[in-house]
Amino acid sequence: MSEHLSAPVNQNDAVIDNAVPEDFPIPVAVLDMLDEGPANAGEETDARRNAIDNVQKAYAGRFEACQDLALRLCTLIVERGEASALPAARHRLLERYRSALAAAKWTSEEEATWIAQRIAFLLKWDKVPLFRHPWRRYS
Repeated sequence: MSEHLSAPVNQNDAVIDNAVPEDFPIPVAVLDMLDEGPANAGEETDARRNAIDNVQKAYAGRFEACQDLALRLCTLIVERGEASALPAARHRLLERYRSALAAAKWTSEEEATWIAQRIAFLLKWDKVPLFRHPWRRYS
């Protein structure tokens, strides 16, 4: 389930101007909708543009909610004095949060994994065994 991977993003990929970072999961339904082209090459309907706009807003909203949750959990971890734990204990802590988020259905499995990795990134936990993103291909 876990491997030693590099941090999910580097400092330059942190949120800039509310941009969604590349490592945030995109639901398949969003990809399908964004990949669908208009029926005719020159035909772009207002309805299609509005639908794409709505999908992009929903995606950005999911990111903002997950980012906020990661920041709140970081604060909780620091307040509880768990930020200085050893790497193995950090991984167990992240796994607890990841599985609790997914079990409570507050997030998708992919978003819960992203949140756990984002916590590690925000707390600069570079020696934590990180989770594989189930939606990514690894070489």
